[in-house]
Amino acid sequence: MSSTVRGGAIRRCLPALLVLASVVPLWHGYRMLAAALGAEPAGRLGAAAALGLAAIALVALALRLEGRDRRSLGMAARWREDLRAFAGGALLWTLPAAAGIALCLALGWARIEPLAGPGQAVRLLAWLVPAVLLSEAIPEELLFRGWLQSRLAARFARWLAVLLQAAAFCAFAWLAGAMTGAAQWMFLPGFALILGAVRALTGSLWTSAGVHAAWMGVAQALAPANGQFAVEGLATLQVVAFALLPSAAMGVWFGIRHAGFDWRARDPAAGA
Repeated sequence: MSSTVRGGAIRRCLPALLVLASVVPLWHGYRMLAAALGAEPAGRLGAAAALGLAAIALVALALRLEGRDRRSLGMAARWREDLRAFAGGALLWTLPAAAGIALCLALGWARIEPLAGPGQAVRLLAWLVPAVLLSEAIPEELLFRGWLQSRLAARFARWLAVLLQAAAFCAFAWLAGAMTGAAQWMFLPGFALILGAVRALTGSLWTSAGVHAAWMGVAQALAPANGQFAVEGLATLQVVAFALLPSAAMGVWFGIRHAGFDWRARDPAAGA
């Protein structure tokens, strides 16, 4: 193989090598920074902002090296369209999840008892929502359902791109130390597949980001560590209200809206 051919191959692989080599250290650095800044809201927001900005910079550099436009990730030409897609994704998850929570409470499968007043709950959400966006929804969607899935969908069938990004996401979570128990091993693969399917069906990174942000925002607001709610039957809520009903509702909605969607085809927009 000539040096020119080898040089061209290296240049083509450089963006992928850069991202794949950086993503796990990025999250380890975030954890170290979060530990240094402390568990108070200001510290958590500061660490989340650093991670979000670093992930955006990493993806922007990879796109520049690849000569691709940000629209290849599933972004619109105008930010208003992305904001609408984000809001739509959040609603697509929130509405059936709220119905699922109400069902679980009505049937006695779960119980949620507030431990603080409405003011404290509002203060919690005021910093928790942006923290979830900056430390989870934006960086993870940009890197996995945006950069990685678009790269895969330009070369393989859409269904395979979804499966491969989910496998890569789980490998990343394991290497980053997020696969801490059986519950995570059961949850994260399905989570990544759902988000990848939303991204593929809508063609929008921000729709999957909206689903991601709403899901994790509610889950973390109800988490015992935040001290706002006493929850019984949390596992049932996570399965029925957070996963099954929203997934079924989104499946019906997207089945109607995208009836002719071809999972076997490549994504023509991914190589733009």
